[in-house]
Amino acid sequence: MKEYFKTHPFAKNGLLAIPLIIFVLLMGSYFPLKVPMGFQSFIVAFEFAKSIQDLNLLFSGLSEMEIQMTDIGNYIDFGFMLTYSLFLISLFKIASKEFNRQWLNIGILFTIIALFSDFFENFILLKITEIYLSNLNESLFIPLLKKLHFITWLKWGTLTFAFLLFSVELIKRNWFSKTVAFFCILPFALGIWALGDSPTALTYFTNSVFGTFTFLVIYSFFYKKGSKLSA
Repeated sequence: MKEYFKTHPFAKNGLLAIPLIIFVLLMGSYFPLKVPMGFQSFIVAFEFAKSIQDLNLLFSGLSEMEIQMTDIGNYIDFGFMLTYSLFLISLFKIASKEFNRQWLNIGILFTIIALFSDFFENFILLKITEIYLSNLNESLFIPLLKKLHFITWLKWGTLTFAFLLFSVELIKRNWFSKTVAFFCILPFALGIWALGDSPTALTYFTNSVFGTFTFLVIYSFFYKKGSKLSA
């Protein structure tokens, strides 16, 4: 095993996939299964809510307890965001040394911006559910939704640019790296489509981001120094 980690410099970082999967499963157990048409995930629909009508559509039919459970899911998300940020920061740090490309450290900056955006996004989501459950004036949602729209796109956007940056190095390498590079580029292309805020486009876009994380984990375990997969 020691020899494996010596020859596979990204492998230890790939082990972070374990807590990431645990966090995803935990969050999924607290978020409602009911989602607006076009979305596959409650939390994604919540993050991209733009109006009071979107919120009413999202929460209609849910009990007070179910809405409170979404808060628990968002609290768990703090652990998820810290873990995926650690994964990306470590990935770029290792890659900059392994590939001798110091400019890859720019990806660390993108990741930090995404982390802080995700952090503040969660506080906005928690504030929205608090107001909703308190039956306060709906006008209080308007400034929060404006902030949410900006901070949500900042999070997803900086993750997209981080992946795009990593693809610049991978695409110059062998077929395996080029395949991973394709999935790193895909969120950028789908993100342009998703700018129209179509639920279907947003679903494809966000799914592509999660898919890219999956391929980066696979890359972490299969990249080997001196092998054809590292060429």
